[in-house]
Amino acid sequence: MAKKSATENRARLEAFCRVLEEKGVDGAVLDHRDDAFYFSGYTGSDAVVVLSVKKRRGWLVTDTRYTEEAEATAPGLETVVWRGNFAESVGGMLKKFNLKTIA
Repeated sequence: MAKKSATENRARLEAFCRVLEEKGVDGAVLDHRDDAFYFSGYTGSDAVVVLSVKKRRGWLVTDTRYTEEAEATAPGLETVVWRGNFAESVGGMLKKFNLKTIA
């Protein structure tokens, strides 16, 4: 897979957020590896992308094994390391950022 630029990733995220906003969606959780790469450039595994449509902000949620790779390959997203239960960590983020309607 070719490395993506931060500008290209940002443009893709912005376009996706506009579509979600038109549909009345607060955020998205992208759990497929290809989606993570398409929107962030992240090439590793064991990660999801969480997006806030209103804030136009995104997070790459992964475990400690992939932190360095996430920070190096996904410059447009904030890297979040999950600990404990993965689903609870992502659910906590959705609640913290008031993301109720999720795509």
